[in-house]
Amino acid sequence: MVVTRDAVALHLELAGVPARAFARLIDSIAQVLLLFAVLIPLTFAGGEVDDTAVIIVSVVTVFLVVFVVPAAFEVLWQGRTPGKAALGLAVTTVEGGRVGVRHAAARSMLARVDLYATTGLVAIVVAGASRRGQRLGDLVAGTTVGRRPRGFTEDRPVRFDPPQGLAGFASTLPVERLDAADHLLVRDLLLRADGLEIGARRRLVDGVVTLVEGRMGVRRPPRLDPETFLVCVVASSQRLRADRPPRRRLRPGARAKGTRR
Repeated sequence: MVVTRDAVALHLELAGVPARAFARLIDSIAQVLLLFAVLIPLTFAGGEVDDTAVIIVSVVTVFLVVFVVPAAFEVLWQGRTPGKAALGLAVTTVEGGRVGVRHAAARSMLARVDLYATTGLVAIVVAGASRRGQRLGDLVAGTTVGRRPRGFTEDRPVRFDPPQGLAGFASTLPVERLDAADHLLVRDLLLRADGLEIGARRRLVDGVVTLVEGRMGVRRPPRLDPETFLVCVVASSQRLRADRPPRRRLRPGARAKGTRR
């Protein structure tokens, strides 16, 4: 279970060590192939290119492939790398949010210690002792690795419409203050709600409502059912994203450039 800063209990299935190890193996093979694709031509060009230039290019290439590329994938691909995507895994913060540059950089740098320098021994020991299955890099970065629920990804084409009579209310919600991770959290909860136990469903919905209210800086009308409120939020958010996908989260009270009045 992951608990957000706003007390939202997210019952996520954490990835086990075997799945993470296999995902890492896939990523490592891809990295080796990429290094060969760049370094082998440099080796053959050694007689035509200055040796110093070859060394500099080789060092920079190794740094980019080993350190930068994995971190860039996690930041730009919502916590996924090719290996994690193949296994249905993704990195998130311990609060359930999307990883940023700081998180991904810390994980990538410390992977040299707990994965490669010790052939994964440190990662296995630390992950086994952590209740969230976190390796050393995850503990420092404040992240964890979980499984993405099948059939509930951001690519699934599901349309939400405001309930009858609430279209006007939905259009007034400042959903531009929600980022993509917030949108997906609300959307996936609504898609999965029917499969949840009643008590868990109520707790999750109430928690996500609290989260969304804090992000947008508005309160749910007392007479409006919490799930209906979330439907209004995700419907309005979908409409906004169809016109102009937001690039950054706004602070409460701030206005995005180009926001329609």
